[in-house]
Amino acid sequence: MKNSQSELTTETSLFVTTILFLAGVIGLLIAEFANWSILGVAGSWQRHLLSTLSVFVISVLVVSWLYEKFLIEKHFRQFRNLLYDQLRTMDTIQSKALKLVHLGINETLE
Repeated sequence: MKNSQSELTTETSLFVTTILFLAGVIGLLIAEFANWSILGVAGSWQRHLLSTLSVFVISVLVVSWLYEKFLIEKHFRQFRNLLYDQLRTMDTIQSKALKLVHLGINETLE
Protein backbone atom coordinates (compact mmCIF):
# COMPACT_ATOMS: atom_id res chain seq x y z
CA MET A 1 0.00 0.00 0.00
CA LYS A 2 2.74 2.43 0.97
CA ASN A 3 4.74 1.61 -2.15
CA SER A 4 1.75 2.13 -4.46
CA GLN A 5 1.01 5.45 -2.75
CA SER A 6 4.62 6.51 -3.30
CA GLU A 7 4.46 5.49 -6.94
CA LEU A 8 1.19 7.39 -7.41
CA THR A 9 2.72 10.49 -5.83
CA THR A 10 5.79 10.22 -8.05
CA GLU A 11 3.70 9.76 -11.20
CA THR A 12 1.42 12.69 -10.32
CA SER A 13 4.39 14.91 -9.52
CA LEU A 14 6.08 14.00 -12.80
CA PHE A 15 2.85 14.63 -14.74
CA VAL A 16 2.23 18.06 -13.17
CA THR A 17 5.88 19.08 -13.58
CA THR A 18 5.86 18.05 -17.24
CA ILE A 19 2.61 19.95 -17.94
CA LEU A 20 3.91 23.10 -16.24
CA PHE A 21 7.27 22.85 -18.03
CA LEU A 22 5.52 22.51 -21.40
CA ALA A 23 3.25 25.45 -20.51
CA GLY A 24 6.36 27.54 -19.80
CA VAL A 25 7.98 26.55 -23.09
CA ILE A 26 4.76 27.22 -25.03
CA GLY A 27 4.39 30.59 -23.29
CA LEU A 28 7.96 31.48 -24.24
CA LEU A 29 7.37 30.48 -27.86
CA ILE A 30 4.13 32.47 -27.99
CA ALA A 31 5.85 35.54 -26.53
CA GLU A 32 8.59 35.37 -29.14
CA PHE A 33 6.84 34.27 -32.32
CA ALA A 34 3.03 34.75 -32.15
CA ASN A 35 1.45 37.49 -34.27
CA TRP A 36 -1.50 38.09 -31.97
CA SER A 37 -2.71 41.65 -31.63
CA ILE A 38 -3.24 41.28 -27.89
CA LEU A 39 0.51 40.77 -27.42
CA GLY A 40 1.32 44.01 -29.21
CA VAL A 41 4.34 44.56 -31.39
CA ALA A 42 7.77 43.03 -30.84
CA GLY A 43 9.32 44.40 -27.66
CA SER A 44 6.02 45.41 -26.07
CA TRP A 45 5.47 45.04 -22.34
CA GLN A 46 2.91 42.26 -22.88
CA ARG A 47 5.41 40.11 -24.75
CA HIS A 48 8.11 40.91 -22.23
CA LEU A 49 5.81 40.00 -19.32
CA LEU A 50 4.78 36.69 -20.91
CA SER A 51 8.39 35.89 -21.74
CA THR A 52 9.56 36.71 -18.20
CA LEU A 53 6.81 34.63 -16.56
CA SER A 54 7.55 31.70 -18.87
CA VAL A 55 11.27 31.80 -18.09
CA PHE A 56 10.43 32.05 -14.38
CA VAL A 57 8.19 28.95 -14.51
CA ILE A 58 10.80 26.98 -16.46
CA SER A 59 13.64 27.98 -14.12
CA VAL A 60 11.68 27.15 -10.95
CA LEU A 61 10.80 23.72 -12.31
CA VAL A 62 14.37 22.99 -13.40
CA VAL A 63 15.76 24.00 -10.00
CA SER A 64 13.11 21.88 -8.27
CA TRP A 65 13.96 18.90 -10.48
CA LEU A 66 17.70 19.30 -9.81
CA TYR A 67 17.04 19.46 -6.07
CA GLU A 68 14.91 16.32 -6.17
CA LYS A 69 17.43 14.50 -8.32
CA PHE A 70 20.66 15.33 -6.50
CA LEU A 71 20.17 16.87 -3.03
CA ILE A 72 17.01 15.51 -1.47
CA GLU A 73 18.45 12.08 -0.62
CA LYS A 74 21.38 13.71 1.18
CA HIS A 75 19.01 15.90 3.23
CA PHE A 76 16.71 12.98 4.03
CA ARG A 77 19.72 10.92 5.15
CA GLN A 78 20.83 13.73 7.50
CA PHE A 79 17.28 14.08 8.83
CA ARG A 80 16.97 10.33 9.44
CA ASN A 81 20.29 10.28 11.31
CA LEU A 82 19.27 13.21 13.51
CA LEU A 83 15.88 11.69 14.17
CA TYR A 84 17.43 8.33 15.04
CA ASP A 85 19.85 10.00 17.48
CA GLN A 86 17.02 11.95 19.11
CA LEU A 87 14.81 8.90 19.45
CA ARG A 88 17.68 6.85 20.88
CA THR A 89 18.37 9.62 23.42
CA MET A 90 14.71 9.86 24.34
CA ASP A 91 14.54 6.12 24.80
CA THR A 92 17.54 6.26 27.15
CA ILE A 93 16.02 9.11 29.17
CA GLN A 94 12.65 7.40 29.34
CA SER A 95 14.15 4.08 30.34
CA LYS A 96 16.20 5.73 33.11
CA ALA A 97 13.13 7.57 34.35
CA LEU A 98 11.11 4.37 34.37
CA LYS A 99 13.88 2.58 36.25
CA LEU A 100 14.03 5.35 38.85
CA VAL A 101 10.27 5.36 39.28
CA HIS A 102 10.23 1.58 39.51
CA LEU A 103 13.01 1.57 42.12
CA GLY A 104 11.25 4.27 44.13
CA ILE A 105 7.99 2.34 44.17
CA ASN A 106 9.70 -0.89 45.16
CA GLU A 107 11.61 0.79 48.00
CA THR A 108 8.42 2.46 49.24
CA LEU A 109 6.52 -0.83 49.18
CA GLU A 110 9.28 -2.69 51.05
